[in-house]
Amino acid sequence: MKSLLARKYFEKIDGDLRRFSEEQSENLLKAAKIIADAVLSGGRFWVYDKGRAVTSEVTGRAGGLVMIQPLPDASGSQLKEGDVIVISAVRGDDDSDMGLAEVAKAKGARTIAILPFRNPPRAPRGLKDLVDLAMDDYAEPGDGCLEVPGYPSKICPTTGVTNAAIIWAICAELVDELRRRDKEAHIYKSVFRVGSSEWNAKMREEFQKLGY
Repeated sequence: MKSLLARKYFEKIDGDLRRFSEEQSENLLKAAKIIADAVLSGGRFWVYDKGRAVTSEVTGRAGGLVMIQPLPDASGSQLKEGDVIVISAVRGDDDSDMGLAEVAKAKGARTIAILPFRNPPRAPRGLKDLVDLAMDDYAEPGDGCLEVPGYPSKICPTTGVTNAAIIWAICAELVDELRRRDKEAHIYKSVFRVGSSEWNAKMREEFQKLGY
């Protein structure tokens, strides 16, 4: 007999992303405008997640934006006034995530967070209360989404997949927002394409000049 668990996982991911597209399309547009305003004013676009999985997915990727910078830690020491940071979180009350949001705000950087609203924060205020724009990724408490008989908790987390997809969706809207402002985002080409090394070097050089 074939197991249905894999199908259930795909259905959960598909359902969450479809729901996000239907319910939070305005948030995607808001995020794109926040980031566009920042980079066109000389700010940097940073991404941070505690486990580094999402950051690794969205930085330095073929087809990805050169402007996305990975924030190496939650100290926020690299942030400056006018920057914007997207924080990908697995829960809404992580101390380091909330601390980073507060540091960013204090430095005058804009803040966007992608996190599960269903994970109630332990404190009266959580990450979604500390940022300029919060988006719900619909992850379940504990992050796992599949129940398996005999297991004490649900398996197979969703935040890594959904949060990365949401950031790519933000990037799509960002490129379109920049296009409407007569600006063109610099994009990486696959290293397997002829001439990509030269192209990517040129894109990085142009990014350093323009910031996007």
